[in-house]
Amino acid sequence: MSTIVAHTQGTLIEARGEHLRFLTPDGLRRELPLVGVDRVHCYGKVQVTTQAIHLLSRRGKELVYFSRRGRLRARLIHNPSAGIGMRRQQYAWENSPQALVIAQALIATKIANQRAVLLRAWRSRPELQDEDCLQRLDALRQDALSADNSERLLGLEGTAARIYFERWAACCGDAFPWHGRNRRPPKDPLNVLLSLGYTILVGDAHAQCEALGMDAWLGMLHVQRAGTPALALDMAEPFRPLLVDRVILDEVSHRRLRPEHFTTDQAGPSQRNPDDLDDADDAPAVLDATTTDHHEPLPRLSDEGFRIYLTALERRLTHEDGDAASNGLRHDLHQQILSLAEALRQGDPARFKPHHLRT
Repeated sequence: MSTIVAHTQGTLIEARGEHLRFLTPDGLRRELPLVGVDRVHCYGKVQVTTQAIHLLSRRGKELVYFSRRGRLRARLIHNPSAGIGMRRQQYAWENSPQALVIAQALIATKIANQRAVLLRAWRSRPELQDEDCLQRLDALRQDALSADNSERLLGLEGTAARIYFERWAACCGDAFPWHGRNRRPPKDPLNVLLSLGYTILVGDAHAQCEALGMDAWLGMLHVQRAGTPALALDMAEPFRPLLVDRVILDEVSHRRLRPEHFTTDQAGPSQRNPDDLDDADDAPAVLDATTTDHHEPLPRLSDEGFRIYLTALERRLTHEDGDAASNGLRHDLHQQILSLAEALRQGDPARFKPHHLRT
């Protein structure tokens, strides 16, 4: 599943035969063949000519537009009418015992993956290993498998997150102080990276759900509310620790992302340049439609930091998972969503297979 990512602001994408030509503001020109490409992702102010859009459509390639900071804006697809029967089954499962089975599997797997991420991180930091933490996460995972409603599941997930992030942040070292998980808006660099990474992950899951004919707004775990792609959030849950948390650990511990990659934004949304408003609050907006005007100094990732971070996320999505059984986390996410499609077609939630990280 090959993806072309265009994130240099001001890039123009043109069609040249069966190739796409990328023209950047600094005069760089690059041509890439469409053979073997499944989709093109455009971040922020990237322009695509009408001829290039037609070429992608004729060849059955997806064109996905994100805001500069990763929020899904629009998708152009070749055959949006596929999957009607699957969507009907999806609606029939709303608030059903079948949906609860899916939700249980998602949260139990997420907690197992959090545990696996800690174990891998502790290989190089054995002095941080905490057996009590592992036992508590194991107990919460077991509780998730027997939870009798989504509210209980989300409560268990929140408890596991508090235990996990305290140990996860310790593995990140001292360069970025940690004062707990916060969002809407994130108030420190690690939380900025988490929120941004989760936004990008949910956007990818959203696009993949719709590409397979599902309704990305109707979830099995998360509640339906305006502006919330509930199914995309559901499908992203097991991958949050596997993609975002692991990439942050790697980039911070190897000092590829450093404090100097962050600037302080002291203006609230109403005070910013209008050109920045599209992206200023994207990370919280994916999870909560509420926005407020903030007057406290808030960290923002610089353009160079964003490039480093997005490149690392895309590398892990495409081929560098560190798991011999993996073909990249985007492929693994696709396989997980395919298993949900099979569960819907067969009417059997046991066919859903959330993705586990091997320890």
